[in-house]
Amino acid sequence: MYQIWFDQSGVKKMAKDIAGLQPSGSMLSETYILTLLKAGFLFSLFYMLALVVHIVITLILVKKHSNLFVKNTEK
Repeated sequence: MYQIWFDQSGVKKMAKDIAGLQPSGSMLSETYILTLLKAGFLFSLFYMLALVVHIVITLILVKKHSNLFVKNTEK
């Protein structure tokens, strides 16, 4: 799915521009920069997924143990 996004967006042009800005003796090719951009995109996607999972688990645990935060007024 992300491959379609990369093909339709300006990411390939951006990688070409970045490769063009490198010094003449640089080993960073357009393909390598494109790979780094894809890896960064996937990393951020998985990071956001982990953040959502963490928030959901935290909310479930708080709801499950919410009686710990309420003072017991019954005698």
